[in-house]
Amino acid sequence: MDTCSTCSLYIGMFAAVCSTVAAVPQLLQARVPGSTGDLNSWTLCTRIVGAVAWVVYASMLQEYVLLASSSCVFVIESLLALAKLRDVRAV
Repeated sequence: MDTCSTCSLYIGMFAAVCSTVAAVPQLLQARVPGSTGDLNSWTLCTRIVGAVAWVVYASMLQEYVLLASSSCVFVIESLLALAKLRDVRAV
């Protein structure tokens, strides 16, 4: 692996970690029932669809770092959507 490829791999891994952990604080907050009122349902749906698209894209290109990151984002955003649904139904 040449220097440019190694550098781009590390940059990709750093970007993947940043993108993946960005929603974790919101997910931790959403554990408390009634705490998802400030989450927009359309935004959650859009982020879930985007994560699925990235998973498909990464699979097609066999980009495993992007695939792992996008899969994690899909799970996190889906859990947020389920928490939102829980709170909407509780009202």
